[in-house]
Amino acid sequence: MFLYNFANKDTKMRRLILSITTLAICSITIANAARIQTISSHEGLSNNAIFTIYQDDLGILYLGTMDGLNIWDGQKMEQFHAADGKPYFAGNKVRHIFPINDENIYVLTTYGLARVNTRTKHVLFYEEFSMHSMVCITQDDNIFSLDKNHCLQYFDRQEKKLSKIEDFSLDLNDYCIRMLVTKDKNLYIFSYHGTYRIEFDYSQSVPKISRITNLNSKYLFVSKPHDNGPIYLINEAHEISTFDKTDGSIHTLTKFTLPNVNRVHSINGIVKSNKGTVLRKRFYREYFQSGSCYFLFFK
Repeated sequence: MFLYNFANKDTKMRRLILSITTLAICSITIANAARIQTISSHEGLSNNAIFTIYQDDLGILYLGTMDGLNIWDGQKMEQFHAADGKPYFAGNKVRHIFPINDENIYVLTTYGLARVNTRTKHVLFYEEFSMHSMVCITQDDNIFSLDKNHCLQYFDRQEKKLSKIEDFSLDLNDYCIRMLVTKDKNLYIFSYHGTYRIEFDYSQSVPKISRITNLNSKYLFVSKPHDNGPIYLINEAHEISTFDKTDGSIHTLTKFTLPNVNRVHSINGIVKSNKGTVLRKRFYREYFQSGSCYFLFFK
């Protein structure tokens, strides 16, 4: 997996490059002099296989690896994994990182969910989410999830209770790509078989479904919701769209073509850049009349 993230600081551009085997940090100055530092197990990374990454507003990197969570502040690496003998995680394979606010993130492993305070490093583990395939954090810090049987669940963090939500489940041969909650509290589930908008009655302790709408659209890729930029969608027709986190509206931007159409199934990231910017030649790039270009990243 490859990911680029850009941030300007003191007239310098910091380019962060994540690969499945190594993490390289490049600092590009105005004089075009480049300094490349490779961060791997030699620098304290618990495992070189990285599945997910998140960078907070302070520039601190949170790396989800095959062997726990790693936090890199630019100088030193701090590790959190089950082998510590502490109740951090029930499994070391970190599959997703979900930021909540300036101080807290959720970390989903194969066998559970953990809430990590990024300032105090306190970890609260929820074993209720063992083998859950996907989770989604609401604005009030409660949690929707899909369990191993693809049934929809709701976790009230104050009550510390996980409850099944009736009247919705995915087919067992389906796969959830992403779950998103909009500001109007509707839940969107993107799967290989379709896209569903679920509206709830929140008057009870466990939300009750009031309406399910099949949007009759299939997306092969949905970008992660914790990126500072928009949420990008790519459908079967190779159209790039954005998802509005306020009301769930979807806006088509453009359509692209791939030399190998089968590669659309392995898209793992997308970055919008100004026309003429070259990030790395091996990545697929396409220009559009708007003067912008999009870089697609593959597994």
